[in-house]
Amino acid sequence: MINKLLLPKAYREVVEIIKFIPQSEYQKIPIDYIEKMQRYMDKDYNYEVVNFNNLEEQEMLYETEIILAFLYRKYWATENQKEIILPNEIAFRNKQEENKRQKYNPDDIFKKRKKVKQEYLEQNEEKSIAVMPKEKWYKNIFNKIKELSKRK
Repeated sequence: MINKLLLPKAYREVVEIIKFIPQSEYQKIPIDYIEKMQRYMDKDYNYEVVNFNNLEEQEMLYETEIILAFLYRKYWATENQKEIILPNEIAFRNKQEENKRQKYNPDDIFKKRKKVKQEYLEQNEEKSIAVMPKEKWYKNIFNKIKELSKRK
């Protein structure tokens, strides 16, 4: 999952990385997208590309990898590559959704809500029984006299 707080640093990393790509590939990225990254990047964050030829070993944020994957799929991949990438992306998203569904199962939420409601009712019932006001002493005596008179 993308951490939005790290996006400015990721933009900085992407801007530094795309400086090393061939001009023909650089021009495929819309200028407004590059300007957006430059505008929102963390200018105080220092990032250095050590070996562009081996980007897999280059340390970078997960968010940077996501942005680079987006750029590749959107602007650099051939149609054949896109046909391979898109089903994999769909499968990955479906897996993430399934994980979320299991974690935040709506059926369980309603079961939990019923359970909480039942516990609440039970607690309030206990309180209402415990807090039941005692009758005044003279009413108790009056009720006892009434009972005795009815028995005769």
